[in-house]
Amino acid sequence: MKTTILIGGLFLIGSSAFAQNEMINLPNGSSGISSTTSGNGVAIGPGFTDPEARLHIRTDATGGSCFIIDAEDQLVSTVGGQDFYEAPDYFLKAQIKNNGIQPATYSSKFSVDINGKIQSGFFSPSVPDQLAVRNNIGIFASVDRNMRFDLTNGAATVFWESPGDNFQIVNADNSTVALQLGEDGEVGVNTGTWTNDHKLHVSGSTISDEIWVQKTNDWNSGDDYMGLEFTDRPEVRWAASTDTSYFEFKSEDTGEIPLRLTSSGKVGINTDNFVGDYNLYIAGSSVAEEMFVKLSNDWGDFVFEKEYDLMPLDELEIYLEENKHLPEFPSAAEVEKDGLALGETERLLTIKVEELTLYILELKKEIDTLKEQIKE
Repeated sequence: MKTTILIGGLFLIGSSAFAQNEMINLPNGSSGISSTTSGNGVAIGPGFTDPEARLHIRTDATGGSCFIIDAEDQLVSTVGGQDFYEAPDYFLKAQIKNNGIQPATYSSKFSVDINGKIQSGFFSPSVPDQLAVRNNIGIFASVDRNMRFDLTNGAATVFWESPGDNFQIVNADNSTVALQLGEDGEVGVNTGTWTNDHKLHVSGSTISDEIWVQKTNDWNSGDDYMGLEFTDRPEVRWAASTDTSYFEFKSEDTGEIPLRLTSSGKVGINTDNFVGDYNLYIAGSSVAEEMFVKLSNDWGDFVFEKEYDLMPLDELEIYLEENKHLPEFPSAAEVEKDGLALGETERLLTIKVEELTLYILELKKEIDTLKEQIKE
């Protein structure tokens, strides 16, 4: 006959009937089953009759290890000195006892309440989650293919082991692999194809209000970084620890650097020879449909003012013989050393053209006077 025994709210089903104090065989050869008169519960195991719970199973006479199945009433509130409890939580405890000498201490706990809430590893049912596990969780397909959630190393960590495979986050609705992590630290968004030694791979467009790039040993410092940022307008920002640390555009095909920017605002095209206080440096020729130069000095129209002091031609002749260049113009040696200022040169050329016009007009007056004298 099949017998069902209700113990502290739990059902035990056996293949044969036995009385309350009837002996049953245990795996180690000793046997015993008993219950206390106080109604604490049922004790199963060799040589003990004082269960600590509804069901207390002991594997040896010294109590070296045992399992306890019990129920705890949970205090809900206290009104007028009266405590009110909710329905009990049923749980399984395991305890280890050192050769029966040290007091028994419960090292783990598994509980299920009447609402199906499952908790493992907690010494009191104190967390609100439907499923809660203390310390680590492991999911295993085999010994060398598994993943674990670990909170014991001072950080929330996900470990996985599956040689040759990526860690994937997949959308079950459309089977899209939204995120993949590679074995060597690669991160792929909508891709699991890694190129070169890059760590972040994105298939598709991205959006962000800030992107910053910096060497690993300079992290958390203000030295040598670049960033893309949108505040009031799109901006490219960078910091260089020295004036020779440039923001560079480098050709991956040829290794050439066609453009360099310095932190002081200098721009170099095919050159890093930033000599002098100029802002634009070009190695090679340039072409433009139109170019405008805005000067801070006066344009040459003041030459036509009545008070302008035009150098006499005989003095000009002496100056040219001594200096071999027009007044105010740089010498050939100066141009070779410092270059030619286009804006200032255009201004000086305009002045000289205007002065030349005045010389011509004066000569015309002299010619006209001589013509009159000859005619007379």
